[in-house]
Amino acid sequence: MPRQDCELLPEDLEKLVKSYKAVVQLELGEEFPEDPKAQLWGAVGAVFNSWMNQRAKTYRPLVIVRICQSQSKENSRDHTRSYLDALSHQSEYVNMT
Repeated sequence: MPRQDCELLPEDLEKLVKSYKAVVQLELGEEFPEDPKAQLWGAVGAVFNSWMNQRAKTYRPLVIVRICQSQSKENSRDHTRSYLDALSHQSEYVNMT
């Protein structure tokens, strides 16, 4: 079994695409669009729709709190580090301690 995508044969890629399209059909109840513009707009819509899901609603306030905490520090390098920690979901961010 290939371990990297560059090791996949054309037949493997065909199977992968078929599997992916089946998942899309199952999850969305419609076929994956063949039109590139429809694919692009579907991706854009997914990004904007994800903005209001529960995970995003929880995550945004935590990031804002973390940014505010780091802005109170004198060292701007600490601010950048804290912000990057928050974005990478490190436990320091989650615990907020």
